[in-house]
Amino acid sequence: MPFVFKQSYIEYNPEGKETRMIPGFIVKLPTGDIVAYSRICPHLGCIFNFVKDPVECSKGYNFKPNGPVFACPCHLSVYDIAQGGKVVSGPAPRPPRHFDIKKEGDQYKIVSLEAGGIA
Repeated sequence: MPFVFKQSYIEYNPEGKETRMIPGFIVKLPTGDIVAYSRICPHLGCIFNFVKDPVECSKGYNFKPNGPVFACPCHLSVYDIAQGGKVVSGPAPRPPRHFDIKKEGDQYKIVSLEAGGIA
């Protein structure tokens, strides 16, 4: 499921902060675990997609995975969600940043984003 996370940073400007809207995906793995990742590709900052069908991935991203993946349309990086976002194809230097999530009753709340920049 796609979502947008609002993150504020301390800035030396009249408002005292900068707020950014960070796109993400939250996914239920076959194990039942829930994970959430930023949709910002660590290669050059494009917004990547959730690709459920391995055949669709093989046609559009030149890589046939075993299951659903994240895939970037800009430079064809593919990330294996079941392996912690591991880069399985393409030029990306590392997995996308993950979100910390917390279960509250029957819902999940995005708490924070892993620190760091794009590259």
